[in-house]
Amino acid sequence: YQRRVRDEKELKRKTEKKSKKEEKKRVRVKDESGVAEEKREKEENEEKKVEEKEKPKRENRYDQKKAEEEILKWILDLLNESEFLETDQIATLDLFEYLKSGLVLCRIVNKIWPNSVTKVYEGANPFRQTENVGAFLSAVLKLGVSPGHIFSLHDLTEKKNPAKVMACLVIIAKMAASTPGYSGPPINELAALEIPAQIISQKKFLRRMSSIS
Repeated sequence: YQRRVRDEKELKRKTEKKSKKEEKKRVRVKDESGVAEEKREKEENEEKKVEEKEKPKRENRYDQKKAEEEILKWILDLLNESEFLETDQIATLDLFEYLKSGLVLCRIVNKIWPNSVTKVYEGANPFRQTENVGAFLSAVLKLGVSPGHIFSLHDLTEKKNPAKVMACLVIIAKMAASTPGYSGPPINELAALEIPAQIISQKKFLRRMSSIS
């Protein structure tokens, strides 16, 4: 009987010891996670402060409506769609609605650099449209657009940062104009645009791409 009591006490002691050890481990993991989250939030807040500080300076020289019109005109001419649309249709065409399915974006890059995007979805499924946008962004990265100039899905679909989207397209237009064999529309007006797009950090870029892929 005494031996059984000792065994039970020993088992209880080991169980309590194991429980304490597991609890310490859970607390440590939670603390490490909290530190990482706090660090990430601090970085994002610092980026926001810099962006807010620079935003007024950039916006003083920025005419968003003119920028949208010039970019839309360049895209329509590049894809030879201007001739199929009436003037009033073009006037009411919203640049971001036109681009948000990702289909036109893929057509732009394939027009300038053929077969850059091999799989393009033409339907209305939102998830597949997201894949179009992701494929476009991956393609322009490989072509040389810097990570800092890549926009996010929500910058486009929810107009979180329309300037970011337009700045990326202007960079693509400039790259196209310097590509041997380019026969698209001139980019004089685009090149003159001053779009207030904040260049993002490498860490923010990696988070952005992981949310799309």
